[in-house]
Amino acid sequence: MVKGGVCRIAHLDADDYKFLNDPKPVLAELRKSKMRMDLFTFLQKLPETSPQYAYPMEWDNMAVLPVSTFERWWTEQIGNKTRNMARQAQKKGVVVREAPFDDELVRGIWEIYNECPVR
Repeated sequence: MVKGGVCRIAHLDADDYKFLNDPKPVLAELRKSKMRMDLFTFLQKLPETSPQYAYPMEWDNMAVLPVSTFERWWTEQIGNKTRNMARQAQKKGVVVREAPFDDELVRGIWEIYNECPVR
């Protein structure tokens, strides 16, 4: 994606949490393209917290929760209030189930958080 008028910034669609394994070939292709851009930005793959590339960088905040198993998350990582609210929702017809962490789940979460154009 490329945005901007005076300063054109190109970036991966970060809302989909796409990461580059190796930015060098992408940069080489962008240099060959006819699309005008002044800056290219990308996210470093998580959970790496130290800079992995020799490019200028800026730190950003991300809320990340490591989840090893559903059982551990359900019993140790969330509080009683959240578990009780989930159980009450189940009684009212909401389906609560474990789902695989994949692109479809991330896209669904993204759609929920971006239903309203103003945050």
